[in-house]
Amino acid sequence: MKYNLLDDTGDLGIEVKGEDFSKLFENLGNSVYDIILKREDVFISKVDRGVLKEDSLEDLLIKFSNMIIYKFECGRFVGKMVKVDFRRSKNFFVVYYKIFGERLDPSRHFIKNVLKAATYHNFEMFESKKYKKVKIYFDL
Repeated sequence: MKYNLLDDTGDLGIEVKGEDFSKLFENLGNSVYDIILKREDVFISKVDRGVLKEDSLEDLLIKFSNMIIYKFECGRFVGKMVKVDFRRSKNFFVVYYKIFGERLDPSRHFIKNVLKAATYHNFEMFESKKYKKVKIYFDL
């Protein structure tokens, strides 16, 4: 997996990399699910599709992370794999996402962590020609 856990008191942080922004968002989504549960126990029986748009890349990364948490907590949807098509225009940033997974089954899905929300606390983003990187912290 293309992420590292970061030490922080009271929060859980991750550092995620991708060779482009589509891969960065995919790795971020897969990382969030990986932190929440054992993804190897998830079957693919549904595909959840959607679009998110924001004025800033920072806001879109936070919104995307929180959308995944919301789908898990409120929609009881667990993802095995996230696919993303990232687009940029003059005025906004957009992700078209597909999450392959299934409905939460407490008898099969072991919950490792309960994430409340992605935060702007200590948020960092790095962009080069070789890769993109983001550090995001989550309230537990």
